[in-house]
Amino acid sequence: MSEPIRDDGGLLWLGLAGGLGLAIGGVALALRTMQGGDNMAKKTNILGPVWPIPANRLRKVGDSVMARRPGSGRPHKGVDLMAEAGTPVLSAAYGRVLRIVDGRGADRVKQEGLWRAGLFVDVLGLDKRIYRYLHLGSYSVKEGQPLRAGEPIGTVSPAGQSGVEHSEPHVHFEIRAGDWDRRAGDYGEPVDPLKVLPPRERVA
Repeated sequence: MSEPIRDDGGLLWLGLAGGLGLAIGGVALALRTMQGGDNMAKKTNILGPVWPIPANRLRKVGDSVMARRPGSGRPHKGVDLMAEAGTPVLSAAYGRVLRIVDGRGADRVKQEGLWRAGLFVDVLGLDKRIYRYLHLGSYSVKEGQPLRAGEPIGTVSPAGQSGVEHSEPHVHFEIRAGDWDRRAGDYGEPVDPLKVLPPRERVA
């Protein structure tokens, strides 16, 4: 009766190859799982929201929505986020850049609204809201560019160089809901950002 043929070297290599294959398969599965988790995180946080000013750079929150302006009585349609000049301004939500307007050279009398806004960026969010960032010192995006929540769009302007003269550096942040008519300059109804953004103690 013949004995079974043994090839210990071959069996060893077969075992190593099998183990290596399992290891590679495990790594690939782990990578797919991580990627899937990342995609899911993006989907679940696709609209943000995040604060336009990083938490460690936010000095204070100023006038809120519909607060009356001293003197003129004009309603405030956003919220003022105080920060040092040069502080990065972040996109609050996923979307795309709708337009970039530089009103710093506008006529203060004939184009008062544009002059007051200074340099600003409007973003159309995936939730169809308009996110507005006024009194910027610079911008780092272009019209039509897709944005992620938390992606830099510009910086805070030094006082008096982008819109309002006699106030500390800040970004005027608005959220507008409803139909937007560019030709009519109608941005829709103002939404209180403080009711949309996460509580300040949870700002990251």
